[in-house]
Amino acid sequence: MPQPRSAFLALLCALAVIGTSSALGRILRSHAHAHQASVCGPGSLMPSRSDIARIARVTLCLINRQRAAHRLAPLRYNAALGRAARGHSVDMVVHGYFSHASRDGGSPFARIYQSGYVSPSHACALGENIAAGMGTLGTPAAIVHAWMNSPLHRANILDSDYRDTAVGVAYGYPGSNSGGATFTEDFGRRC
Repeated sequence: MPQPRSAFLALLCALAVIGTSSALGRILRSHAHAHQASVCGPGSLMPSRSDIARIARVTLCLINRQRAAHRLAPLRYNAALGRAARGHSVDMVVHGYFSHASRDGGSPFARIYQSGYVSPSHACALGENIAAGMGTLGTPAAIVHAWMNSPLHRANILDSDYRDTAVGVAYGYPGSNSGGATFTEDFGRRC
């Protein structure tokens, strides 16, 4: 059985010291403010327990704006991919790790298959991006900006083979359930 093509091995941890002296923080805050008035909603939305679903929706909207800017069709939200992505983000926060591999060694493919999105024999393309950030580095705009500036994450976002996606967000940073947000985006296309 052929394995689906994927760039899922890319890792990103959007963590930096927050403060006025942080050049990266200033750049990301500036980028976030540019998105604030967008049709997606506030890209500068700070992570909070009450806004996790909204943060996920804004992040997906910003990703589709990137695709539109590159003349690509928008990715459709898929609930099964959403379960896989959100479950992985929550697991990373609760159990204090940051990896595409689950604690039991399972791959993103295994999580996606288990979600019911697709069986191994009907998966044409699967992929995953992960990120985590605290403060302004955990906003939707900051995460999308970081992914777009990472070649492998950018490749997933702009891959024309993908049709479906979901962003799963958990409040907290891996190993610390206070502050910040942890993001998993799963991508797919069924054969």
